[in-house]
Amino acid sequence: MTGLLAFAEFEREILRERVRAGLAHARQNGKRLGRPPSAVPKAIEARKLYRQSVNKSDIARRLEIGRTSVRRIWPKRNPDSFGLTQACRKDTSVSIVHR
Repeated sequence: MTGLLAFAEFEREILRERVRAGLAHARQNGKRLGRPPSAVPKAIEARKLYRQSVNKSDIARRLEIGRTSVRRIWPKRNPDSFGLTQACRKDTSVSIVHR
C-alpha cells in the first residue's frame, strides 16, 4: 500500500510541474491569467447613465452586466467618483482602475 501511495504522490508532483510550466509559458506569451474584469471597463458608461438618473437595474440591463457589478462601482459617498480613481476622472485615456 505504501508503494501505491508513493507512486500517486510522484504522479501528483509531475502534474504540478506541468501546470506550473504551462502557466509560466502562458505568462511569457503575454496571456492574461485569471477571471476577466466585467464591470470595470464599463464604469465610464455606467457613470453617464447614473448622471441621467437611470436606476441600477436598468444600468445593468443596458450594459449587460450584473446588478451586483453595478452596485460594486456605484458611488457610496461621492457621486462624482463612481468607482474611478482620481487619474481616471481627469483623463479617460488612462486605464480604468477599480477601487
